[in-house]
Amino acid sequence: YPDTEVAGRLNWDNPLVVPIPRWKGRFLLSYHWSDYTLSACVKRTSSYRDDPDFDGRGGMPVTNSRVDSFTTFDLSLLWHRPDTGLSVILSALNLTDEDPPFANLEHAYDGLTHSPKGRRLKLAMRYRFGGE
Repeated sequence: YPDTEVAGRLNWDNPLVVPIPRWKGRFLLSYHWSDYTLSACVKRTSSYRDDPDFDGRGGMPVTNSRVDSFTTFDLSLLWHRPDTGLSVILSALNLTDEDPPFANLEHAYDGLTHSPKGRRLKLAMRYRFGGE
């Protein structure tokens, strides 16, 4: 496939290349005060061409189908006590509960680029002996 353009495509028909959206980015903003840090993260993947020969829903030929763009928002709050060595993090991942965009693949989404996980909460604790 030496003359094949792979950027911006699902690349389902090319066994040597994974899906490559043209744009993929992450924007992180954090605010720190006292023993707390609040962080917000926006992750975005641009839309790209879904290029299998069939639609995955009965074998109908397709042309110029697209995998839609995908944007998720995460929010985390960290409480860190340096004198005790204790840190507690509470995170809300995929805060808006976005579903991955449809792709003409077995699971109906591109598992190498998008996550099927919906909104979830995560609590993590860390303790360091002797403080920090």
